[in-house]
Amino acid sequence: MLKTYDFVLVGRPMTNIHPDSVAVRLLDNEGFGSEVYFKVEKVLKGEIKQDIVIINQNSFSSCTLGVKLGDRYLLFGHIKNYAPPLGDFNPIVKIDSVTEKQEIFYVPADNTSIIGDYIKTLKDKFDIVHTSSCGLFNERTRFYRQARKWIKMGRAMNQV
Repeated sequence: MLKTYDFVLVGRPMTNIHPDSVAVRLLDNEGFGSEVYFKVEKVLKGEIKQDIVIINQNSFSSCTLGVKLGDRYLLFGHIKNYAPPLGDFNPIVKIDSVTEKQEIFYVPADNTSIIGDYIKTLKDKFDIVHTSSCGLFNERTRFYRQARKWIKMGRAMNQV
C-alpha cells in the first residue's frame, strides 16, 4: 500500500463538505461523514499545500467508509480519482446480429454527484485526496498500528 498510494497521511476528519444539504448537515450533527475536510497532523508520503485536505471517497458502495469526526485516521489516497462514474444505471438492450438473442447491459444514467461537483469547485483551495475504506484506517485498528511501524522501519532502512 505504501508503494501504491500517492499520499499517506495521519489526521482527523473535522466536518463534512457542505453543498447546502440537509442530509450532510445531519451527518455533522451525528458526528459521522464520508466526504470531509481532514486536518493533517503528519505527512508520511506525498506533498500537500496546507494542513487541511478534502477527502473524496471514490464510490458509494460497501467500500465507502463512514468516518467518525474527530477520530484519528491513517489515510492512504491518490492524487487522481480512479473510481468509475457515479450515478444510477439504466438498462440497454442489444440484439446479437447472428443469434438474434437479446442481451441487457447497464450503463450509467448520469455520472455526476452533487458532492463531487461541489468538491471540484474547491480544488484550487484545497488538495483533494481520493480514497475509500480500503485506504482509511482508524487508530484503534491493528492495521493502523502495524502500518505506522512499517513506515518507521522503512525510513530507518532508507537512512542506512
